[in-house]
Amino acid sequence: MSVGTRNKGLLAATVMALMMSGLAVFLIFTVQNGSTAISANEISEIATMQQATVDCDFGFSSMKTGTSVILEDTITNTLGSIIPSLLIIGTISVDAGEDKHDTLRARILHEIENFPGIHLRELRRHLDCAMGALQYHLSNLEEAGLVVSHRMGNTRHLFIDGFTSEERNMELAALIRNATVRSIIQQCLAESEITQAELSRVLSLDKSLVSYYVSSLLDADIVQKLKVFGREKPLVVKEWAVKAIADLGLALE
Repeated sequence: MSVGTRNKGLLAATVMALMMSGLAVFLIFTVQNGSTAISANEISEIATMQQATVDCDFGFSSMKTGTSVILEDTITNTLGSIIPSLLIIGTISVDAGEDKHDTLRARILHEIENFPGIHLRELRRHLDCAMGALQYHLSNLEEAGLVVSHRMGNTRHLFIDGFTSEERNMELAALIRNATVRSIIQQCLAESEITQAELSRVLSLDKSLVSYYVSSLLDADIVQKLKVFGREKPLVVKEWAVKAIADLGLALE
């Protein structure tokens, strides 16, 4: 019997019904990707593949119920009734598709390339996939040298290998993933000089929120405060950051 992806639930329902009827049901399955067996921790990937087909055969036999008791170095079997049993042996064949863009791994690379500095949970939202499958692929991609990560605090940001070799560029790209940070940098670039109070008013943001993100930008050496006597020090974006935004094609929109 061959059961397509959408009908795998029918197989499960049938097995449950048989078990409730008194049959002892044994299932022996191997999972294959084409002709190559895949490991148990890859089974979660099946949901991301184009098609998964269950192929199985049924065999009826009988078994004896009862208990085995060890008594004076001998095994005594206390047999009960004989009940019918059902043995199901088969394979789950997975068709991953030939086009690499149809695979989760290719989609991960595509998203990271288009959104440098993206973090794990944001990537999962973009792909709408299982976290386990995503982490599995990312681990393999990092081991293969196709993806690199940079940790900022408790967050790991992802980049395609070769995006940049400079840590400060990675931090810039990672911070720009935040919409508020992008707005602050945009406004700083639009004005020759602007204070935090002016940013708060122009962007309609709470002063404490502006202060929080400006502190992050100061710590990353992306902006600096000008020395002005007698009033609040205005902010400017540093030259290296302006150049990096242009060279790396980082979007501020």
